[in-house]
Amino acid sequence: MATQVGDVDFYPNGGARQPNCPSNDVAGALSGLASGTFGFDSVSCSHSRAVDYWTESINSPCSFVAHRCDSYSEYESGACWDNSDGSYAVMGYDADPSARGAMFTTTFAESSFCGTEFKVSFRTKKYARTTRGQVEATIIGTDASTDATNLFSSDSKSFEDGRTYSGMFMSRAGVGTPSELQLTFKASASTSFWSRPSELKITRIDLQSNTGITLSHCGDYEIQPGSTMSFTTSGNC
Repeated sequence: MATQVGDVDFYPNGGARQPNCPSNDVAGALSGLASGTFGFDSVSCSHSRAVDYWTESINSPCSFVAHRCDSYSEYESGACWDNSDGSYAVMGYDADPSARGAMFTTTFAESSFCGTEFKVSFRTKKYARTTRGQVEATIIGTDASTDATNLFSSDSKSFEDGRTYSGMFMSRAGVGTPSELQLTFKASASTSFWSRPSELKITRIDLQSNTGITLSHCGDYEIQPGSTMSFTTSGNC
């Protein structure tokens, strides 16, 4: 149901088809027609997730943190991850009765569904030579660490000078307070002299989460291809 009907409406994964549920598009409907389900599999699967999310919100220490946004795409970009009073709420059993508006969140496709979403951004150094590859991030906290996760969909992403690049990922690890961010640069194979791998030069790193973590680190850094750099201080920007 896309129309808001309550004081607060929660839209996990945008509120439509839930992850790993059958498609409810034309192709999915035709498939359902052929199988005799008439597309009900998609509807029942997505609707039953409400029960799954509710049950997990009771039994899990993890909170489904949702944010008030104009759309799910805005939420996915991290643009509305504001943890000031009234701008976010917990979905499920611990929902705040005073919450208002349309709240969006993301879940995993399988149980356990709850997790923390992270956004890692870095700015490349001005006049640095363009390089290509993948950046892998690991967040080490006081309670746990995330798995090393690729920030970008392409393993040959182009990083040009003086630009900000952002990648997002979700983790079930309850990291607590982040104490270290590790970035690994995996350069793509060169195809010519002019595109040979070079170091990734960055001047600023920002870490943000949908649970309220906001950290920044500034300086001049060069991450060599195949190497990992750790950042353990923040707030120096």
